Amino acid sequence: MLPTEAAYLAGLIDGEGTISLRKVPQPKCKRGWNWRPTLQVANTDEAMLHRISEITERGWEWCYHYYQGRKLRAGIWRTTGANDILCILSEVLPYLVTKKRHADLLIEACKLILSLPKGKNIQGYESRFLSICPRLFSIHEKMLTLNKRGERWRRAIDIGYKLEI
Repeated sequence: MLPTEAAYLAGLIDGEGTISLRKVPQPKCKRGWNWRPTLQVANTDEAMLHRISEITERGWEWCYHYYQGRKLRAGIWRTTGANDILCILSEVLPYLVTKKRHADLLIEACKLILSLPKGKNIQGYESRFLSICPRLFSIHEKMLTLNKRGERWRRAIDIGYKLEI
């Protein structure tokens, strides 16, 4: 990825992107859940999504959702693999502003996830997984906190700042 492409992608992630670590249901797993790191950009501009795909060499898809009774179409470029996310975020990290702390946390989470032995039936997998879980829960909570509007927002409203929602 060229530096200009990394800066372009960082701007899109800052403005339109989502950096998250989710605990998702996984019925085949003994625990019934697993961690899923996610990096995505959603937008209605098809040309922009194609450009992101060219830069990252990963595809995108159309999805539909309802807003105020209307069916809307949006494209989503998404990657959930810890290796892919680590590669992409490492390159765009110097250019991120708004979501730099999110990216730092997700990079740490991806490194923890990649430190697990390969294959679920390998001896020691479950004990290693349980040993990193407290740190992953901590990262997850920090990322949720970064997205909250909280006191700063309420104080701004109280003293009369007009905030765009």
